[in-house]
Amino acid sequence: MAMKINNKKKSFFVVIDGSEEVLYLKCLDLDEAEDEVKRFLKVDALNDSIEIIY
Repeated sequence: MAMKINNKKKSFFVVIDGSEEVLYLKCLDLDEAEDEVKRFLKVDALNDSIEIIY
């Protein structure tokens, strides 16, 4: 019997430094969303000015 993999992506919204502009992501989980934000911003770590909302 084949195992079904649940790869349903969730919606995440990212607010950077209180901006009115919001980044929209579809990711499997919060860890993947954080990795995508770091890649997008070209940083190694996120700080308190970045809010990720699920």
